[in-house]
Amino acid sequence: MTRTRARAVLADERALSLLRTTAERDAGTIAAWQARLGLLQGVPFHHLVPDPRMLPLESLRMFRLDQSWLDALVAGAADVGVHTSVDSRLAPELNRATARATSAKDAAGGLLIHSELIPAWPDIKITAYLEDGTVLTELRRATPDKRILLVLWDGVPDKVVLREPGQGIHYGIDSGNRLGLRSLAADPPIGTPLETYYPATGDLFDLHLRGDPDTGPAVLQMFGTDGLVPALAREFGLTDLDPGQLALELVNAPLEQEILSPTALTARTETAL
Repeated sequence: MTRTRARAVLADERALSLLRTTAERDAGTIAAWQARLGLLQGVPFHHLVPDPRMLPLESLRMFRLDQSWLDALVAGAADVGVHTSVDSRLAPELNRATARATSAKDAAGGLLIHSELIPAWPDIKITAYLEDGTVLTELRRATPDKRILLVLWDGVPDKVVLREPGQGIHYGIDSGNRLGLRSLAADPPIGTPLETYYPATGDLFDLHLRGDPDTGPAVLQMFGTDGLVPALAREFGLTDLDPGQLALELVNAPLEQEILSPTALTARTETAL
């Protein structure tokens, strides 16, 4: 079609109406593609982290997304096919139709983690909150590299909680060879972490590990004068623990790590319920 013929077609209201109908019909596909681009899908990772020193191994980076930059990215992609004056005339119609077909949320904040944790815990739980406790919607989670995780949310979080995957209940001694004590009473509710440890200082195995002179391997002494069970019972003002109470004290629940904004209170690591 020559330029003169194209201009004549665009000057005809019936033809222009047909073009608008076509734009409406195809707008959904374009809107979906632009929504993916707005979530940085297809953007080369070195455009997001231009220097590896900005995200070294075993590091975590929180960031905000510049909406103007995202708008420019999407607009630039939408204008790739605009070459002639006819394209320029059609583009606004297509853009308006695409805008009406768009329902995707915009990403506003995100997280990058570069760590051996990512392949080790591929199902790590990450939840973002606003200051009032509102949970942000996770819009995208991707692994640009086997050790790098990218997460995008529909807001800028005031708190992010990383939680160890909890595929099942685990039992044992906590890090530092101590036991994190849990409530055995109704207040606080049974099982609530008390943020205290046994022993308060030192190593549990130094207190309760005994060697077997015949077979060699050391074993954990559970009962008797130097047993673990009576010692734990004394921590709660009891003379003994039943099997259920002992099992509760030996639970290794998933760990949580809070990451707070600079204006929030000090973050903490704790055992999740």
